[in-house]
Amino acid sequence: AGAIYVLGQIAYFFYSKHEKATLAIQKFRDVRDKSIFEPIMNQTQFESLRLLEPAQVRAAFVLKKRQTAVGAFVMIALGLGGVIGGERWYHSRTMFLGAAEKAKGRVAAWAESKGSDSTTYYYPLVRYRNPASNEDFTFKHGVGSSHPSWRIGDEVDVLYNPSAPEDAMIDQGRWWNQAGPVALMAFGILFLVLGFKNALYRDPGA
Repeated sequence: AGAIYVLGQIAYFFYSKHEKATLAIQKFRDVRDKSIFEPIMNQTQFESLRLLEPAQVRAAFVLKKRQTAVGAFVMIALGLGGVIGGERWYHSRTMFLGAAEKAKGRVAAWAESKGSDSTTYYYPLVRYRNPASNEDFTFKHGVGSSHPSWRIGDEVDVLYNPSAPEDAMIDQGRWWNQAGPVALMAFGILFLVLGFKNALYRDPGA
């Protein structure tokens, strides 16, 4: 969840920077087209044409080209990281699920964590009893949310590693148990597609 949030924040940063340069260039093109197809300009159109100096237009084109190249590189790097990291996470989770034993547990408390946007995320702390050894273990579930999905005292299904009982997770069903790795890989693929699209893009008006 944290990795996916970071990918989204980085993508938004480069998108907003890219949009500023694009708007400046589009404004120049709109005024240019009006001056070509409408030889007679009113005072408002004339003043609009004066708002962008030639140096500003050239700087906007250069800035957009540079940001497109940098954004493409960052997106490709993040995409590769997401795909590789997601694949490894998926493999690790699959191995865990294949060997895991089941038990019953209860939500004992919440572990709080602050996100970069100051949002508080809640991670359930679950206590369960290992049926084999009759020992109690407490673990922190790996997925948190800003709105708790369980209440303290709720009974939950637990999957644990019989060789290391402290390694455990809440059993949320076949799909949701693998949702994190799959989502990370999906975001990685999306970033790769957008990155290569930006890298190959050539502005016809530049």
